[in-house]
Order: sequence, then structure tokens, then C-alpha cells
Amino acid sequence: MLNECISPSYESLYCAGGVCGLVLEPNQAPQCPRSCSAYTQCSTCLRHAHCGWCALQRDVTGGLGVCTEGSLNSPSSGPESSTCDALFYQTYPDQNIEDNTNDTFSWNYVKCPPENECLNQHHTCDPQSEQCVDLPDGFECECGRGYSKSEEGEECVPVCSQGCVRGVCAAPDKCQCDFGYVGVNCSIQCQCNGHADCAGPDKLDVCLRCHNHTKGPQCDKCEPLYVGDPRDNGECVPCSEYCNGHTGLCINASLASLPFSPEAGGTSELAAFLDEGPTTRARCMHCANHTTGPKCDDCVEGYFRGTNDLRAHCRPCECHGHGNTCDAVSGEKCNCGNNTESDPSCQLASKNANQACFQLQCSRCKDSYTGTPTNGHQCYKLMNVDAKFCLDSKLLDECKMKPKGLAPGQSVFFAMQPRFMNVDIRVSVDVTQGSLDLYLSPRDDSLVVHYNGSVNAHVMELDAKYDYGDYETGTSGGVQAGKKRANLSYRVEERVASGLSTFITVDKVNTILIVRNITHRLVLTLPHDKQELSSTRFYLALRATHHVSKPAYGILFFRQDQLHIDLFVFFSVFFSCFFLFLASCVVAWKAKQAADLQRARRRHVVEMMHMARRPFATVTVCLASPHHRKRRSTRGPEIRPVAMEPTADGQAAVSTIFIRLPGGRAAPVKLALASTLITLARSGVNPASTRPFLRRRAERNS
Repeated sequence: MLNECISPSYESLYCAGGVCGLVLEPNQAPQCPRSCSAYTQCSTCLRHAHCGWCALQRDVTGGLGVCTEGSLNSPSSGPESSTCDALFYQTYPDQNIEDNTNDTFSWNYVKCPPENECLNQHHTCDPQSEQCVDLPDGFECECGRGYSKSEEGEECVPVCSQGCVRGVCAAPDKCQCDFGYVGVNCSIQCQCNGHADCAGPDKLDVCLRCHNHTKGPQCDKCEPLYVGDPRDNGECVPCSEYCNGHTGLCINASLASLPFSPEAGGTSELAAFLDEGPTTRARCMHCANHTTGPKCDDCVEGYFRGTNDLRAHCRPCECHGHGNTCDAVSGEKCNCGNNTESDPSCQLASKNANQACFQLQCSRCKDSYTGTPTNGHQCYKLMNVDAKFCLDSKLLDECKMKPKGLAPGQSVFFAMQPRFMNVDIRVSVDVTQGSLDLYLSPRDDSLVVHYNGSVNAHVMELDAKYDYGDYETGTSGGVQAGKKRANLSYRVEERVASGLSTFITVDKVNTILIVRNITHRLVLTLPHDKQELSSTRFYLALRATHHVSKPAYGILFFRQDQLHIDLFVFFSVFFSCFFLFLASCVVAWKAKQAADLQRARRRHVVEMMHMARRPFATVTVCLASPHHRKRRSTRGPEIRPVAMEPTADGQAAVSTIFIRLPGGRAAPVKLALASTLITLARSGVNPASTRPFLRRRAERNS
């Protein structure tokens, strides 16, 4: 098999039987070489380098012979005559004659013997368009009568002397006309609007068979369930295409009131009833996929397409339950309610490229509201400490003149942010008319609100993404154990209010409280030592019970009573902290002094060890200095050390001086450094006078 990545001219063929070769002709399909005996013509035999042709001499022009393996001079085995004889008579047994000993054969390895390929049918000329012409060496194919060479010069094509205006020349002087044209030269168009052939040049209006879903004597009408004007080569398109794939039914607008249904055979009934399909004024019927319009090109209210492709299905507006209408194309511009709004610039979409603008409709709360109003969650009105609100989420001062109640089945939502972390929270709900259900939760997404259109009421449910622990039910006087769930992350407690005043204390964290049938006063207490007031907001939902026909009126009050500060405790704590700070500073200073002392001791030990490593010996050195002619001092020669390192007690030092060695210019070393331990008192050096010099040197070394 050939490797597909290498040219066939370079890749060997691996064939069965051990015979291999190369494919050198790129235009031919690769094939394994065959044996020489498989070729019956001399021209194909000599194309292979290892094959030769044994030609029969008495058949000069017939081209009889046998192809066999051989070389330039003879076949591969045996004498030429005996081998060719045996192979020839074995291949052509009918050529045996009584006296065949006179047959002679010639061995041809380079060039074929003369033969008439046109007579023995060894040529490759097309029998219809070409004729064979025998040549002394081979043959030639010429175009026959009524044919001529094509522009490329590769094949013979028919010639029509009259020409073919709207067709092609299929045979000499015979045109094959295009669809809808007749005549000798295909220049006459049938009167069938380009949708059928006609009976002939003299019957142009007799259409044989209408195509392209047309009908009528001149194919000028569309079939039922097809739309268009087929006149003047117009098209008839299926109703499903005309209606953007949302229905297969379309009729004239005047027949749109017919009571046909796509179910129960309605399509076939409509096709049988209609005589023809609509033209330009067509109307689609029974649009599916929540589409509407004459061509099913619009979405019904509350649905959008999300693209400009009219074939796309319409889907519900994603207003997160806070609206029911949106833009029919983009899905934006929801009529957001419940104190929600959409991002007008869609800036949130840039944070997450996977979210489009239609997914962020009604996804944020208005000012002075908080929450995540998606997936059935709501926005909560922010409440301040000591602020009173009516049940329409307005401050008491704003709603005193014209208070608005809470309609049966409707809800209102509040969020309480604690101001003090060490003060209990008290929530008071006073109901003056009607009845309320209260829901208290530490999270804004624990409650899911659904709208029940049959009773026109909100339905409160706990979000299923959280696991809840003990679920308790009972009255204000006692609590009875109810059903339990697996995880103790959140605890659900349900109570029923009774009497004129109901007092409930929520003394456990992560508690979701439900209080039913509040008709008078409810006081909730959230102890600061039981709740995490520093990191928790409390979210409150009030729902007017729908079994009461009157709206609910009332007041909601949230407060934290601030405690008085004990001055004695305050100053005691203050001074305790102050003295503790001073004690810490003293301890730190003592620790620093101890560290400095230990560091000085270590430095002294290192210095002594360094001095102890120096080699010391007793040697007498005579030093002389040249006498200057002009001396200002009567002291001896001034020999000054280059460096002097005193000991710790200041009584001795290591002195280093330069010494010029004798030997003159021939000496290999002329200058050397000499160090010695000297006593400062005996050497005449005042220790007090050397200390500034030593101090300056030490400062330079540091």
C-alpha cells in the first residue's frame, strides 16, 4: 500500500508474490505490476522493462505474439525460437496448423514490429466520435465526421452548424435544449413560465408537466401549501419556509377564518380543500413555538427570540419572576416589579462573558433595597433602628395620611441591619386589621416566592438548595417536635400566634422562624449573646393571609435598647490596659539590654581568639632611619608604624611597619611588612595619644 504522504514516484509498491516496482505515472492509479504473460498487445508489453514481445512473422500486420520476460537479446529462458514457439502455441492453440514448422518468431524488446492497430482493434479511439488512422509506427485517432477537437484539444466534440442558443450540441447538427426551450437551435421559449417543457415550436402553450410545485395550464399557480407567484420564472416556496419553520399551513388572508386544525388530519384536509396555494397575501396558521404574526415572525407576549434569526424558537422572558413582558428580539427591557431593576448598560455581563443581557433582567434591587432577586428570591426594604414602617414598606410618617393595606395573598419584605453588637434586637408587629404570616431568616435567599394565579396569592417556600435541621411546630405556649431532616445547618421553627400579644425569643443561630395567623401583636427577641449580630442581617417577610377577604393594616417596629456604660468598669479596664502596656515596654527594654550585653561578650571572645592565632616570637630588630640635616626636634629617629592594634587593656599593641630589605636592586624583595607585639609604656607611645588614631582607624574599618 502506498504511503499517502509521499509521492507515488518515490514510494515503492509492496505487492504479493515478491514482485515490486515503482509507480512513475502520476495520472494513473497505483497498482501492483503484473506478469508479462498478462499483456496481449505489444504496446502495453514493452512498457515494462523486464518484458519483451515474441511476434509471429507470418502475421505481419495482425499483431499476434506473446509477451514474456527477457532481456535485450532474447527471452529469459531457452533459445529464442523454442521458447517463443512453446509460449505462442500454448497461448494460441487455435493457431496450430499441420505444417507449423515454418512459423518463425522475432524477439522485440525495444520497439514493436509493424502492425495495423486499426484492423486488429488494438487502438484506443472512440468508436462514435473518432476514427483510427494507421501509421508506420503506431496509430492516430482523428475526429470523425460531424466532430471537431475541443478548445482544450483533448477530445472530439459534436458540431452543430446551426448553433445552439439555449442548449448544448449533443450530436452532429442536433441540439439538446435547456429546460423550457424548443426549436432547432433552442431559441424559442415555451409559454410555461419557465416551469415546464412544451409540446413543440408550434405548441408553445401546451405545457407537458409542471415542475417546481406549480400547476395550471401554463404552470402559473402554486400547489396547495406552497406560497409565491410562479409567473415569469417566479418561485413557489413551501409554507414551512414562508412561515420560518414554525408551521406548514398557510392560506390566503381572506381564508384565514376557516376552522382548520393541524391535528387530526387538518393538514391533508386543508390541502384537499384548497385548489391552489396563496400568492403574495399569505397568512400562516397555527404558528408553533410561541410565535405569532402573518409569517410567524413575532413572539407572543412574554416570550423573546434572542436572535434576529426568525427561524429560532421563542422562549419565555427571563425576568426572574418580577416581570412578564420583554423585548421580543433581545429579551431585555423587562417590566420589572417588586422593587427590582435591570442594568441599563449591561455592565454586569462584562464580568461574566457567558451571561448575556437578557439573563440579567430584574437581577438587582433598587436603592434602599437589598437582596439577590433571582430564581424566585425578592428584594428587602432596609430598616433602620427605631424606624416604624407600614405594611406598604413606607415610613409611618409617610403613610399616616393615606395608609395602604396589604392585599390578601400579597407579601412585603424587610431587611434588618443591627446597629449595636451587644444589644438585643426586638421586632414588634402590630396588626390593626386582617391577618399576617411572618417569615424570619438569616439569609436573603432562603425564601422562594411563587405566584399562584388561581387564587391571586403568593406562595412562600424554603429554597431547596439548603439543608434544614429540626423542624418544630407548636403554639406560643409549647413546642412540639415535628419532622426532621438530615443536616443541621439551618433550623426551621414554626409557631402559631394566639392572644392579644405573642412573645417569641429566637435563641439559636441559623433559625428560620415561621409565625402563622398574627392578628394583634407579635414581639420577636433576638438575644445578642445567642445570635451573631456582627455578621448577620435578618430578613423579614410578611404575607397577608388570602383566606381573609379584607386587606391587612399594621405597623412594623425594629429597635435596639442601648445599655448604660458603667464608669467604674470603664476606667478599671482603661488603666489595666495602660499599665499592661507599660509593663510590656519595660520587659522589651530589659530584653534588649541583655541582648546587647551578650553581643558585646561574643565580640570580645572573637577578638581574643583572633589575637591568639597570630604567631609570636622573640627577635631583635635594629631599626635605623636617615638623619636629616635640618632637625627641628632633638628626639631620635622617627619610625612610625603603619598600623597599630591595641589590646583590650590598652597596655600593649600589635604594631606593623614597612621594612626595606638589603640587597639593592638585585634583591628579589625590597620591601616587607613586619608586625610585633609592643608595650606602649616601654615604647614611649602614650596610650592616650594613640586612642584617637586607633578610634579613627576602627571607624574606617567598620
